Amino acid sequence: MPSFTTSFVTMEQHSLNIAIIGGGLGGLSAAIALRQVGHNVTVYERDHTRYELGSGIGVVSNATKWLEGEWGVDFGLAKALVCERAQIHDWKTGKILADVGTGDFKSRFGHNYYMCYRADLHKALLRKALAAPDNLNVSVQHVFLKQDHRCVAANAEEATCTFSNGVTIKANLIVGADGIHSQIRRSIGITPEANPSTSCCYRFIIRRSNLESLQLTDLCNKPVISIWGGQGIDKVVWGPAHDFGLLTGFAFFPAERAPLCEDGWDIPASPANLANTFPGIDPILRDVMLVAEDVKIWRLFEHQPYPYRQKGKACLIGDAAAPMMPDQNQGFSMAVEDAAALSLVLSQEMLRRLKGNLSKALDLYEELRRDRVRIVQEKSLKARTDVRERFGFATPQDPPGKLTAEWLCEYDMRKHLEELLAGGEKQQ
Repeated sequence: MPSFTTSFVTMEQHSLNIAIIGGGLGGLSAAIALRQVGHNVTVYERDHTRYELGSGIGVVSNATKWLEGEWGVDFGLAKALVCERAQIHDWKTGKILADVGTGDFKSRFGHNYYMCYRADLHKALLRKALAAPDNLNVSVQHVFLKQDHRCVAANAEEATCTFSNGVTIKANLIVGADGIHSQIRRSIGITPEANPSTSCCYRFIIRRSNLESLQLTDLCNKPVISIWGGQGIDKVVWGPAHDFGLLTGFAFFPAERAPLCEDGWDIPASPANLANTFPGIDPILRDVMLVAEDVKIWRLFEHQPYPYRQKGKACLIGDAAAPMMPDQNQGFSMAVEDAAALSLVLSQEMLRRLKGNLSKALDLYEELRRDRVRIVQEKSLKARTDVRERFGFATPQDPPGKLTAEWLCEYDMRKHLEELLAGGEKQQ
């Protein structure tokens, strides 16, 4: 992957040198956001060539309003599909029990709800992060990418990081986008309180060519999320991506049925492991599982909310700040909101209002994200074993406190920030 070496344009007095640790989806989102508010950004990626792990990913309108609407990320390049419907199937027969329109997110909230293959989305984010500024806008910086930089130690007070290759760097701010085993989180004194979930998960992809061999290409022809189960631990869910070239899927099952219990989400497994974990399931689903590829086991853990997400000259975003269950499609979307929040509290205008006080800006970031992210964590855990808790448009039949599309997508982060500055705490 290339990195740009164009000289920086001289910026205003509050231009910061920001080190982002981690070049995954969250880290690249933060790089895009922070460069657009005038900061010098370097992303440090531990691998030589980043291969984005995982299967499919939903990008809900609360994230696309920033990615596409404000930052110009090209979802065409990400081969994304607009999610239109959700179908719930009988576990044993495959019969469709419910066929529900997911709603027109764009008409309601101004931006689409996309289904993507993670590797495609990573390419689109990387392209945007490393691209030269649009229209020679000199207020927007380049992003630099440093590969083969695995963080092994960090000092949040000094804003320094040391990497396994022996390099030590110093920045004005360190952003920890280094995932569930974050070294930056450790540097700010947080020890996770996490317990093994009762659930494990397979993730997998199914190529269109393999569906053709089964004469099942219809499964990949419509932008529909398909779900089997969901009342209890067992649930299989998939949807098309990659311009209808793939099905990307997740299959949840009780942890005691796992062939192994390592901590991780990249543990290799076979298509036979996947299919045999679900005896008695819809025969078509079983046939499709047997031609799956890139089958991996994801050992799920339930993390209690961390006490804070910033200290000294370091802060956390995404999974490093708030790991959550995948059942609300909000893990990445919350990372995008984290990136957006950082871009607001570190904008040139806000830093002038704060007289360049980075500590105050990070305090605002903490307040802006704390309660909203905790609510999404809680609701994601509830949805792990009850598909009825999965977010959707509000209806009179919703259980009390259910997460809704309106709550997620009508959120006005700029308004919330102004309320915080005025001494209020009205939005979440």
